[in-house]
Amino acid sequence: MNNLRGLVLITAQSIRQSFRGKRALALLFVFGLPILAAFLTPPTRANLSGFLSVSLLGFAQFAVPFAGLALGVAVMGDELEGRTITYMFTRPVSRAAVFLGKYFGFVLGFGVVIAVAMYLCTMPYDKQVDFTKTQLLGLMATSVGAFAVYAAMFAALRALFTRALYVGFFWIFVFELIVSKMPASGLTKMSVWHHVAVIEMGLFEGRSFFMQELQRGFARDETWQGSVLSLTVAFVVALAFGSWIVSRREMPVPAAVA
Repeated sequence: MNNLRGLVLITAQSIRQSFRGKRALALLFVFGLPILAAFLTPPTRANLSGFLSVSLLGFAQFAVPFAGLALGVAVMGDELEGRTITYMFTRPVSRAAVFLGKYFGFVLGFGVVIAVAMYLCTMPYDKQVDFTKTQLLGLMATSVGAFAVYAAMFAALRALFTRALYVGFFWIFVFELIVSKMPASGLTKMSVWHHVAVIEMGLFEGRSFFMQELQRGFARDETWQGSVLSLTVAFVVALAFGSWIVSRREMPVPAAVA
């Protein structure tokens, strides 16, 4: 079996796997919370500021990073915990193909859920905001893109650390919740959420008080195009680094398997 065929088969299998088990149910519940918050918004607050508070604080800063963490660490974690890592790494498929196949399967599978959830969040606000097709597609693409970046980062982290889940929680708490709200600096740009906020600011051109408040944490020269480029670079680097680590580092296998 060549690497390309193996990658495609693993991706297809992983798409189905992303919807199985308690983890999938837990993530569906997590994404249900911002959707519920959107539909419970009082009519007087069903405007752009109300939407952005749900979109950026509930959806992009809570649901998306935790989905990326849960599925990112599972790229290799599932094989280790399920004791199938020895079998997979002795097949005629490279370790990088296994890693990438699992990753793309999870992202493609659950990415559809995230795009639909983002669309559902816009529905209660549509009458007052009147979203354009570009804005709707931009919001869904940004949400899925941020999820892909988080998942790539945490998948690479799992290739490095056994306790990657705890390290990931620490990263989300420090960088995505705290550092991202600090005055503009090089440190704030390490937050994925910061770039998501810049992109959404570009989609709506700062048309709300909520967005004007957020702009205080953005550098004057920041643009949505620059944030898209930053997230793309982070995605490529994380995925390449994860593939390289998996290909060259031995995975700790439980004694019962070895």
